[in-house]
Amino acid sequence: MMQNQLINQQIVHYLGLLKRGKYFFILSIVAALIIGSAVAFKLPSIYRSQVKIFYLEGQLADWAKINFSNIYLEAMLLFLEAQAFSSSTSTNAIRELDLYPDLIDKIPMADIISKMKDSFSLKPLYAQVAGTGGKPADVITGFEFYFEHQDPQKAFQVANMLTTSFIENYRKFREGFAASASGFFVDER
Repeated sequence: MMQNQLINQQIVHYLGLLKRGKYFFILSIVAALIIGSAVAFKLPSIYRSQVKIFYLEGQLADWAKINFSNIYLEAMLLFLEAQAFSSSTSTNAIRELDLYPDLIDKIPMADIISKMKDSFSLKPLYAQVAGTGGKPADVITGFEFYFEHQDPQKAFQVANMLTTSFIENYRKFREGFAASASGFFVDER
């Protein structure tokens, strides 16, 4: 009973504070909205084009699967990223898509490529599956990346170019891997 009275007194006390300070409370909310809106409109617009690519497991019998293919996928993602941002590929993309027209011929191309890399992020996507002995194991199911730019069309074009490059390079990787696996199976037979 005593505790209920104490809680009621506290509620009445807080409501009294709110009544006495309602103008201060309303004024601070309005000021925060005005300042937040001003900052939001002054900041430059940055658009993000995001892509998710999922890896589909090969249709092989369980006895023919290689358990360490996950390691190959992680290494392949690093290779694809390095290849996509090689100096020749990046320079061609910057010039073809006219990504940074205000920076070209003003600063070294290496700095422009660095700016392009800073606008890019790649992250593998993992899923937990039952591993050996029933212990859960993390397996790569794909990857996602994004590219940010002030022009939404250019952000889309770069993401599209990178996606096409990733898919083409992955296709070549899988063809090479399939050829070596096929040779192995033929030799074993």
